[in-house]
Amino acid sequence: MRWVIPLIIVVIVAAGGVFGYQYLSTGQVNVYVKVPSDPLFFTVNSVMIHTSSGSWITISNKTVTFQLSSNLTMIASSRIPAGTYNEIRLYISSATFEEGGTNLTVSVPSNVIKIPIVGGMKLSGGSGESLVITGNPHLIQLGNGGIQIGPVFVAEVMNSSG
Repeated sequence: MRWVIPLIIVVIVAAGGVFGYQYLSTGQVNVYVKVPSDPLFFTVNSVMIHTSSGSWITISNKTVTFQLSSNLTMIASSRIPAGTYNEIRLYISSATFEEGGTNLTVSVPSNVIKIPIVGGMKLSGGSGESLVITGNPHLIQLGNGGIQIGPVFVAEVMNSSG
């Protein structure tokens, strides 16, 4: 019975160490979109971020549909390893444009929107950063009658004052 209290102490210390390591080696990243636009809707099924060392990290594989607007819209949030990041990719499963009450399918080249992070993002362990995707997308009428998006987006770290 004497061994129970030391065992409990060891378990508590080990759990605290694991929690501390997890907290101090990762940071929270939130990804928002704020793009004034015509009624343009995206369904995103994956959001990934690129490290300066060359690897890709998944922020979210949750499918989310949103309309580009001047309102700040969160599309993904996760704890990821601390480090320096320089690009985001949105994997698009569908895009539509509303015109005259009709939804028109918009093609996205390779079904991926590649977005550079202006100045990069340094995420420290135990901290959090928010990225805001902005830009000026334009729709291109194709010769075959289709519509393709010409994505011109960038992401910037949102300062703490918003």
